[in-house]
Amino acid sequence: MSAALAGARRSTDSASVRGFAADRTASLFVAVAFLGISTPQLLNFFRIVPVVAVLLLIALHLGAAAGRGVSRTRFAVAPLLLVGWLGATTFWSDGRFLSIVQSASTLMVVLVAALVGTTCSFRALVRGVALGGLLVLALSLAVALAAPGTGLMPDGYQGGALRGLYVHRNLLAEVLTPAYLAALCMAIAPPRALLKRLVLAAVLLGGILLTRSSTALAAVAAATGVALLVFLVQRVPRRFRQVPLVGAVAVVAAGAIVVVNNPADVLALLGRDSTLTGRALIWQIVQQLIARRPLTGYGWGATWDPTDPIGKTVSTLAKFDVPSAHNGYLDAWIQAGAIGLGAFLLLVAVVVVRGVRLVLRSESPLARWAPVFVSAVLVYNIGEADLDSPLVIFLLTATLTRLLTAQREGDATLEPTPADADQVMTVDRPAWSRRSRATISHPTDAATV
Repeated sequence: MSAALAGARRSTDSASVRGFAADRTASLFVAVAFLGISTPQLLNFFRIVPVVAVLLLIALHLGAAAGRGVSRTRFAVAPLLLVGWLGATTFWSDGRFLSIVQSASTLMVVLVAALVGTTCSFRALVRGVALGGLLVLALSLAVALAAPGTGLMPDGYQGGALRGLYVHRNLLAEVLTPAYLAALCMAIAPPRALLKRLVLAAVLLGGILLTRSSTALAAVAAATGVALLVFLVQRVPRRFRQVPLVGAVAVVAAGAIVVVNNPADVLALLGRDSTLTGRALIWQIVQQLIARRPLTGYGWGATWDPTDPIGKTVSTLAKFDVPSAHNGYLDAWIQAGAIGLGAFLLLVAVVVVRGVRLVLRSESPLARWAPVFVSAVLVYNIGEADLDSPLVIFLLTATLTRLLTAQREGDATLEPTPADADQVMTVDRPAWSRRSRATISHPTDAATV
């Protein structure tokens, strides 16, 4: 019997080592994909189609090496419906060629995300996002030091704010926000796991502060509050979690009501004027244009091109160059119509529902990722437009695919592990049951119970 147990432990150790090595490779790929799909200025040519094409080939290779080719890849319905409708808008787009290119890019982003979500573990996905954010921040700081005229905003409004690899500081803040949230949700090995997590999150938060983006800070504050609420819900035994979860939803709803009913106070707290730096005028113009074609929109990916009639109209009426609607919901609506906006919100809703289900059955900090990330997306898109960005579509699709795969096949990284021992609760099972299942019935999960 002891020989059998020793053999099982050796099998577990070797499987654990292989899994760790695979996780490191997957995390590195997610970090590289995070950098490329976030559209830094240097790589943002031809709507990042060449960049995503290379990432897709690498993802196919990694999937085949992991024994998960295209035939075994999970494709969630919600992102496929979204891509299908975005492609359909090319038929009535004024900039049909640009819409076709953007639709092709979005399709490849979804395919890469599906391969990542099927092949990578949650640990690799979340770690890769955090690592990608660190990579973006390090490169952005290097650009700012080597070429301040490129890496910092020019003189004028928010002059000197960090923009790094991107054309605007808000784009850098948009990219660093999910990385900061991933740092909060990472599973880090002891000792001092909590301290390591806080230091990593503080570094990324420092990068966001350097961009001086009030919208990003509001999203970070809201998502950090959601992370705390989810953490408290996870402290409760599984069979009772529905009660505090309902309470957490009530708290979030109450906060939203306070914000809606006291906009002046909220704007003053954020240091904003009543026009939100011209956003109110942009929203009014965009809403008038939406009213002319509310169901189908004006065409995905071409609306805000400088040569497009719609983009020209908005800039002319606003009397300054307008690169987006400065509101993710209006931006998706004017481009893809109410149907397209509904498809985006359906994807977000499915991720939220699946993520909450995971929180109800897992103590792992990794389970917090989906609701925390989505909360930041929802808040950020009130004042900026990234609901339709390649990075958000990539992360939403990869997260949803991982949730579906974990539910069907199980994901060992979602259970309390030695790396999370000081962060999570013990699984509610008798000691003898844990021991027997770990060493005999499921030897590959021995280190995760």
